[in-house]
Amino acid sequence: DLACGDEEAIGFGYCRACNEWLVSENAFDNHVGGKDEEGKCPQNATVDEVLRGIHLYTETQNDVITIDCPLPEDVQDTEGFYKTLRYTLEQAISVTMELDENELDGFIGEVPGKPDRRRIVLYETAEGGIGAVQSLTETPRLKAVLQSAREVLHEDEEGCEKACYECLLTFYNQRDHEVLDRKLILPFLKRMESVEIEAESEDRSARLEELREQCQSDFEREVLSEIVSRDL
Repeated sequence: DLACGDEEAIGFGYCRACNEWLVSENAFDNHVGGKDEEGKCPQNATVDEVLRGIHLYTETQNDVITIDCPLPEDVQDTEGFYKTLRYTLEQAISVTMELDENELDGFIGEVPGKPDRRRIVLYETAEGGIGAVQSLTETPRLKAVLQSAREVLHEDEEGCEKACYECLLTFYNQRDHEVLDRKLILPFLKRMESVEIEAESEDRSARLEELREQCQSDFEREVLSEIVSRDL
């Protein structure tokens, strides 16, 4: 959502009379009957001619990994732990897989019914993905990233007190600088050094039926059947 000044708008407004987008409550109020000629509708639109609450979206397909782990018992700072872990993993993945800073992004979401727990979501910004996130489902690559994370945080070094521009701080996470603390997650990363990945068993029959329902032609169904017959 965009905003002008201090008056935020919930979504966008759109005037069907003059085809203008309105991005704040002040802009809306002035557009339909305001005294200030600047911003006032040149077609004298009525309130009914202005649509409100319009949200713009774009849809892409990107590789995503969700990290859902409980807050360690010895940690009390929920926000600091999860935000530090998020930025540490972003840095470690970028270093390990030689990604540019803008090729990986993420966010933290709440877990319903669990106020002391958060869910970290990391995703590749490139359409279709480049395989970096997917490779984290392989034990050797995941261990390499976790080792890189500990190196990023100055483990076994005389590093910073909490965070610095040589480890966690960047221009892009300035709003979180006060809560970042490398010491909150170093013990957790240390315990993860023996991590092993176990793949969950998949109900192939249910997945196959789901794919068949999505087929839009006999040819697609034939290809799907051939894939199954070859056990691909």
